[in-house]
Amino acid sequence: MQNANDITIRLLIVDDSGENAEAIVSTLRNSGIAVRPWRPQDSAELSQVLASQAIDLVLAAPSQSIPLPLVAQHIAASGKKARAMLGWHTSDPMETLQITVRWHLENPPSDAGTDFDADDRALASV
Repeated sequence: MQNANDITIRLLIVDDSGENAEAIVSTLRNSGIAVRPWRPQDSAELSQVLASQAIDLVLAAPSQSIPLPLVAQHIAASGKKARAMLGWHTSDPMETLQITVRWHLENPPSDAGTDFDADDRALASV
């Protein structure tokens, strides 16, 4: 089992100020937290970091070089960590819907006082 002191946080910092980024890293390290920081300078470098590393934490400040919506878009497009940690994989949406509907039909709500007949008919038609 890993000790908290054995864990290194892979930190992505998006900030135009190198001083701010260094202050964050120094504060974490001075608090006994091991950090492996990345500070991309542009959108291409951000894509490269996200594609090559599983990032644990993203700290983003409003930036001229990489706007916040672009940071969010890059992170959302990077499913590497979800696949690695959760075993996530793409699947057929219709098949997934059928599995979900089947589960809900087999596991009705425990509140017997609620009438779900209309819901059950709708779900059964899928």
